[in-house]
Amino acid sequence: MVRLVQSDHKANGIYDTILYIVTSLILTCGAVVCMSDILGFNWNIREILKGSYKGGAVKTWNLIADTMGNQSYTLMTKYLGEGAENGLFMTVMAALIFLLTLAIVRLKNKWFLSIYIVPVVILPIIMKSGPKPLNLVLLCGGLILAYIYYRLDGRLSSWSIVYTAIVMAIVFFVMSLPFIWGNLAYNSHVANLDKKIEELSETVRYGRNPLGDGRMDLADRALDKKTALKVTMEKPDSLYLRGYVGEKFTDGKWESLAPTSHYNRIDLTRWLKEWNFSNLNQLETVSRLIGDHSEDVTEARLDVEVEKASSKYIYMPYEMADTHVEGTKNWGDSFLTGEGLTGKHDYGYKVVSNKEDHWTDIVGKLFANAVESDELKQYYRAESYNNVDIYKKYTSLSMGDVETLRNEIGEPGNQEKGHISYKLAIEKINTYMKDKILYSEKGIKNKEGESLKGFFKSHKGFDIHYASAATLMFRYYGIPARYVEGYIITPENKEKMKKGTSFEIPLKNAHAWTEIYIDAMGWVPIETVPKYQKLMKQADLTVGLENDVKLNPFDMNDDGGADNNEEKKIQRPVPPAQEALNIVAIIIMAILLLLLLYLLYRYLKKKRADYLRNKAFMQEDVKMAICAIYGYMNQLKADCSQPVREVGDKAAYSLHPNTEIERKYMLSMLNVLKKELRENEKKNSKLNILRSYIRHDAGRLWRRLIGKAIKAA
Repeated sequence: MVRLVQSDHKANGIYDTILYIVTSLILTCGAVVCMSDILGFNWNIREILKGSYKGGAVKTWNLIADTMGNQSYTLMTKYLGEGAENGLFMTVMAALIFLLTLAIVRLKNKWFLSIYIVPVVILPIIMKSGPKPLNLVLLCGGLILAYIYYRLDGRLSSWSIVYTAIVMAIVFFVMSLPFIWGNLAYNSHVANLDKKIEELSETVRYGRNPLGDGRMDLADRALDKKTALKVTMEKPDSLYLRGYVGEKFTDGKWESLAPTSHYNRIDLTRWLKEWNFSNLNQLETVSRLIGDHSEDVTEARLDVEVEKASSKYIYMPYEMADTHVEGTKNWGDSFLTGEGLTGKHDYGYKVVSNKEDHWTDIVGKLFANAVESDELKQYYRAESYNNVDIYKKYTSLSMGDVETLRNEIGEPGNQEKGHISYKLAIEKINTYMKDKILYSEKGIKNKEGESLKGFFKSHKGFDIHYASAATLMFRYYGIPARYVEGYIITPENKEKMKKGTSFEIPLKNAHAWTEIYIDAMGWVPIETVPKYQKLMKQADLTVGLENDVKLNPFDMNDDGGADNNEEKKIQRPVPPAQEALNIVAIIIMAILLLLLLYLLYRYLKKKRADYLRNKAFMQEDVKMAICAIYGYMNQLKADCSQPVREVGDKAAYSLHPNTEIERKYMLSMLNVLKKELRENEKKNSKLNILRSYIRHDAGRLWRRLIGKAIKAA
C-alpha cells in the first residue's frame, strides 16, 4: 500500500513537471513572437546565434525606434554601434523571459499573467501594429495552459494531461484556420469600426474639431459663439491660423499621410533645418531674404490658449518667425501636434506682420532679385531638395477623382514642361466657384466615398466643400496643394484687439481653405469662397504672377506623383463557399468568446461570494461569525465532528458568549473539511473511477497471463 501511494505521488510529480515546463515554454514562445511582431523584429530559428550581444542590443533598440516611428510617428533616439544581426541578443532575452516565466507559473498567481496580456493589448494601440494571428494563438494557448495548470493545483494524472492536450488541439485548430484570418484581415466593417473608435478616442482626448478634420459629410456649418481660442498678440494683426492639414483624399475624407511618410522625411527635415530652412515659416524666410519692407518686419509675440477648439493641433500662422514650439511634435514640417495625452492647451511663438495679402508681390521680387547673397543661394539649394519631396506627396489624385474633375472642368492643360501658371489656375478655379457653386451652410448627404461627386452634382456647399474641391483642382492642374482647417483672425477682429490683451476667437471663426506650394517660396493660403474673399484681405494676382515663373523641374514618376510609401489597399473577393465557412467559423469563435465570458462571470461571482463569506467569518461579533462558519459547513454538507457541532450549536442556541479561540478552531476545521471534500471529489470523479476500472481489469488480465505462463513453464 505504501509503495502504491509513493508510486502515485511520483507519477503526479512527473505529470506536474511536464505540464509546468510545457506551459512555461509555450507561454514564453508566444510572448516572444508576439512582441517581435509588434516591435518589428525579424527573428527566427536560423538566426538564434548570429551577431554579438552588444551590437545586437543596439540593433534591437534601433529596430524598435524605426517601428515606433513608421507606425505611430513616435520619435526615439537611435544609437551608433548597431550590429548586422541581433539573433544572439534575442536568444539571450528569450532565455531570460523563459526563466521569468518559470517563476511566474510556479507561483500560481493568476494576476501575474497580466504581464503577458497587457503589452499585447496596449502596444498595438500605440504602435498601430499587432501580432500575427498564429503567434497570438500561441500566446493564448500558453495562457490557457497556465490557467489549467493553476486550476489542477497538483492534482494531475495521465488523464488530465490527455484532457489538456485535447482542449489545446481544438483551440489551436479552430483559431488557426487560414480562411478566418485570411479574410477577416480584409473586412471593411472591421476597418471602419477601428476608424470610428480612433475618432472617438481623439474626441475624448483633444475635444471636437467643429469642421470634422477633413470630413465632407458634415450636417451643417452652423457654429455657436463659444470661445475656441484666446489669442494674445504684441502687435494685433489679421492672420490665418492653420491647424489640421489634409494631405490625401480617400473615400470622401481628407487624411494625413501615413506616419511612415513623415518618418522617412526626418533626415531631410533635420538637414534642411541646419540650413535654416523650414516649410513652416518659408514665407517669412523669403520675405526676410529679399528685404521685403512693405510692412513692419520686426518679430512680435503671439500666445494661444485653447478653449473649445481641438487641442491636438498647434494653430500657426504662415508668418511664424520661429518654428520651435515647446512640447510639440513636428510632422515632417507639415504641421505640429501637442505631445501630451490631451494635446497642448497653452503655447506661444514669434511672428511677423501679415504676408498673405501681398505674397504675389513677394514672388515677383524673389525672381526679379538681381543680387543673390550666399544666404539666398543656400536657400535655393535647400528648397530644390524640398521641392522634389513636395511634388511627390501633394500632387497625387486617384483615377476616379481625375475622371470626375475632367467631366466637370475639362482638360487640365498642357503640363509636359510643368504645371500651368499659378495665375491661370487660380483664376480658373475662382471663376468656377463664383459662377457654378452656391454657398450654402446646409450639408449635403451623399453615399459613402462620393462626397466629391455629390458636391459637383448639387453645385452647393460651404467652405470645407470649396476648399476640398479646390485642392483637388489645383492638383489636377499639376500644382501641389493641401486642404487646411483652422481659425481666422479677421481685419474686423484686428480692430477690436488690444496690444498684450487676450482676445477671444469664437468657434464661428473656424474655417477651411486651400493652400498651394509656390515654387521657391512655399505654402500660401488660397481663398476660393467669395464670402471669405471679402472677409479676409487677398493678394493681388496681377502682381508677381503675370508670367509663368519658375515652373517645377521635378520629373513626375509614372504613378502621377503618388507617394511610394503609401500602401495600396486591395480588396480580395471572397468566394461564396468560403464566405459560408467564414460565417461558421465566426459563430464558433463567438461561442468560444461567450464561453470565456461565462467562465469569467462565474469566476468573479465566486470571488465575490468568497469575499462576502470571509467578511462574515471575520466580523467583530464572534458568535455571529461562528454561526456563519457553521452554516457554511452545513451548506457544504460536510460530516462535522462532535466538537465542531458543539461549538456551532453553542453559537446558535446558547446565551453564553463564544471566544476568539473557538472562532480560530472553527476556521481551521473548515479548511480541513474543504480538503477532505476535494479528496472525495477526486476519488469519486468519473475519470478516477474509469482509471480504477482499467487498472483493476488490467491487473486481473496481467495476473491471468502470468499464471498461464507459469503453468506452461
